[in-house]
Formats: sequence, C-alpha cells, structure tokens
Amino acid sequence: DDKGRKRALEGLLGEDKLGYMALLRNLNNLIKYGVSDKYKKLAIKKLTNPEEVKKSKQLPFRFVTAFDAVSGDREYSDAISEAMDLAVSNTPEFKGDILIAVDSSGSMSEAIKKASIFAATLLKSSPKAEVILYDTSIKQLNLSGRTPVIDLAKTIEQNAMGGGTQASLVFQYAY
Repeated sequence: DDKGRKRALEGLLGEDKLGYMALLRNLNNLIKYGVSDKYKKLAIKKLTNPEEVKKSKQLPFRFVTAFDAVSGDREYSDAISEAMDLAVSNTPEFKGDILIAVDSSGSMSEAIKKASIFAATLLKSSPKAEVILYDTSIKQLNLSGRTPVIDLAKTIEQNAMGGGTQASLVFQYAY
C-alpha cells in the first residue's frame, strides 16, 4: 500500500541506504508517495552533495530522466540541475580549442535531447569549447559556460534546425 511504500522510502533515506543512482531513479516515487519534508530535505542534501556526486561517477546526461520525472516540483528540479552541474567534474576536460558540432537535422529529432545534454556537458567542462548546430547550414550558438547544463541543453535543443544532413559543413567551418 502507499503508506507502506512511503515508510519504506523514508526508512531508506533516514538510514542513508539509498545509493545515489537509486535515489535518482526513485525521485518520482518520493513525490508519488509523499515523503515528508524531513526526508525530502535528506534526498536533496544527498543529490547536491559534491562528494556524493563525485563518488557516483555519473555524467550529467544520467540526470535527464530524473529531471523530467520531477517536473512541477521546483525543489527537486533545482537540486537535479545543481547536481548536473556538479557532475560536470566527472567529465574529462579537453585542452585547446574544441568545436562541438551537434547534428540538428530532421533525422536527429528523437536524439537531439541526448545530443544537447552531451554538448552542454562538454561545453561546461572545456572552457575554450564552441558549439555549432548543423544540418544543411551552420548555426553558431553564443553560449556561456556559466549557464546550468540543463538550460544550455534546452537552448541547444530549441535551436535545432531540422533540415537535411551535410556533415561536410562542419569540416569547412572548422577549417
């Protein structure tokens, strides 16, 4: 029953027996079964703890499903956004000038969200990175590395163009 599930989730949170990834996967259940504010705060504290994020070795794209699952609960959404930014530290930093080219052609309509999160993560982890979108043309994006990963990804996704695919444009642009 729902009360039993609520008690079980609160027990796991109270005893810190819910691993980081398990917590991410169960956020919608915390909402569904209405865990009390005390346990919600414990969950948020764990989600946004830099050591927990580092230890989890999760990359920002792993947080997208959880972010979507808690839409409507700003406290959880903000915590996941913060955790995504902390998780950038789990991404290797590439040295030098980096060009991140996102295929935003029509055939990418299903995958553009994942590509956008990946591009946003690389942008935040590499200070000299530049992001472009391409299909039958190139679109330069002026993005700040100070913007949260989730917001960068949404901006990239919203700028997707949806035309054909001319990957050679990327090499022409880079050259």
